Amino acid sequence: MQPEKPQPKAAQDADLCARSRAGDDEALSLLMKRYSHLIFEKAGSVYCRGLERDDLYQEGMIALLRAVMTYEEGKGASFRTYALTCVTNRFRDLLRKSGGAIVSVSMDDIQLPHLDGPENEIIARDELERLGKWMQRSLSEKERAILLCYLSGMSYAEIAQRQGCDVKSVSNALLRVRKKLKH
Repeated sequence: MQPEKPQPKAAQDADLCARSRAGDDEALSLLMKRYSHLIFEKAGSVYCRGLERDDLYQEGMIALLRAVMTYEEGKGASFRTYALTCVTNRFRDLLRKSGGAIVSVSMDDIQLPHLDGPENEIIARDELERLGKWMQRSLSEKERAILLCYLSGMSYAEIAQRQGCDVKSVSNALLRVRKKLKH
């Protein structure tokens, strides 16, 4: 299912990121909604052996979530630029591993319509709920904890220290999460 095409509001994105990091689920939902169409379009411009568009979309949404958790307003880039860079880098990582290709499509060429409307909120909440249920159902407690640390921007070494394990265990847990995402 193709997500709706919401219109980002650059001035609000940084505030929504800060509110999301503080635990505001509505702010996170709004950001995920705003950018879900861009990620869907970007996923359609990528050919990655072994992954379908929906798989790439999920990977992109996780990259977007990580961008929300790690964005710093004072660093000179808008959230949109930062988020799209994170998503593009994630796709490039997947492509390196699979030998795929990116079809040339500029993110600036994708037009986003206005976001307002209850149906868009429902779609975003459903998407977040689906992701949460998938994490609950598919990931072990340790994998969930490591994934959440990773999404918050922690390095493998920081995660290992927090979780009381070694860096290789962190790497292996994240590899299992990625494999589970593909299925």
